[in-house]
Amino acid sequence: MLEKEAQKMYVNRFGKPFTLVHWWKILKEEPKWLALFETEKDKTKAFDIPDEQKRPPSRESAKAERNGKNKKAKVKDEIVNLGDTVEKLVKVQEDRKMDLGKVTEAQIEISNANLKAANAEKEAKMFTVYNTLLNKDSSNMSKAQKAKHEKTIEKMQEMLLGA
Repeated sequence: MLEKEAQKMYVNRFGKPFTLVHWWKILKEEPKWLALFETEKDKTKAFDIPDEQKRPPSRESAKAERNGKNKKAKVKDEIVNLGDTVEKLVKVQEDRKMDLGKVTEAQIEISNANLKAANAEKEAKMFTVYNTLLNKDSSNMSKAQKAKHEKTIEKMQEMLLGA
């Protein structure tokens, strides 16, 4: 009954009868066509058409795409993708700056610790030299050597003890 009504509508619209009814009866149950022409009772069902059953683009649409039609949509998509990429790059650069700042702070702390250690080592060596000068026998020295020896001990006392 619906088929006859559809045949009448087709004749009214196109002026000739629909001659491919046998193909329609075979293909009407295929998921590809069910997804396109769902009936009232099947509106709640959703059909996923597998990729191998999807039709490739037509010759005209492929030609238009190749010749630059639809470029606006592609350019917009590319601009959006570019914007996302730029945002990611900016975030990566900010993270690197933060990491570089942390590394620099750590290097400064290490340098300060090395400087303190070097100063402590220098002071320890100076104390060692100061003790050897204090314990050195000056009985065999000349007056000039004794004076020089005493001046050196005084200078080292000033440097080490601040006295």
